[in-house]
Amino acid sequence: MIFSATVPSFIQNIAKESMDDPVMIDLVGDDAMQLPAKLRTKAIISTDMKHKIAHIQNFVESNRDKKIIIFCETKDAARHFDKLDFANFLPIHGDLQ
Repeated sequence: MIFSATVPSFIQNIAKESMDDPVMIDLVGDDAMQLPAKLRTKAIISTDMKHKIAHIQNFVESNRDKKIIIFCETKDAARHFDKLDFANFLPIHGDLQ
């Protein structure tokens, strides 16, 4: 099974290449990028973790009334947020390194 908050075409291709007759249950729509209309995406090019955390802190503090999900590449990166004191973070992961 593959679970994804968004289902862009590259995720769909992974499913097609690695599964036999995959079935996609889409709760969003048929847009090529599979993003809900209310979802905003933002990309920030970061040179290091300190720079990245500063941007995240600024975003969190500016959006305290919003629900925010931060995707990390590793479990260790997700755990790093537990140590930060500008918000309460709850890492959720599949126990993957």
